[in-house]
Parts: sequence; C-alpha cells; structure tokens
Amino acid sequence: MQCIQCQSKRVATGTLKGSHGVEAIFAPKGLRFGLRPAHGTPVESFACLDCGFVWCITPPKELEAFIRKHCDQEIDDSKS
Repeated sequence: MQCIQCQSKRVATGTLKGSHGVEAIFAPKGLRFGLRPAHGTPVESFACLDCGFVWCITPPKELEAFIRKHCDQEIDDSKS
C-alpha cells in the first residue's frame, strides 16, 4: 500500500469515525476503544504518516445497495 497523494509507503490502516456536524477522525486499527457506525457500508481507511493524506475504500456493490435502499439520490446506471 502506498499513499495516493505522495506515494510514501508509510501508511497506517484504520477507520474514519464521525457523525452529522462533527469532523471525521481517523481511528487507527487496533484502537482499544472505538465506536462502530450504526448505518452505512464498511469502510477501510488509510492515513499517510508522511503527508497526512487520509482516504478510504468501501465495497462498491454494498454502497450502491445501501444508497438505493436508504437514500434519496438517484444512481446513474450507465457506465461512462
């Protein structure tokens, strides 16, 4: 794994946590105490130890299913 911004290989894995009106925070994997989001799709998150860039990945099929079931937005079914 390498940073998608600076290409450093010094990357930590973990989760992003937050809620409406609250900034998201990066919680490193293995944290002794943590809260799990009640709704949404599983997210694997990463943070670069050199530049501080944070990004995450979620399974696209689970995300689409969740949006279709729980969100008002429409999904464009055509592939560009």
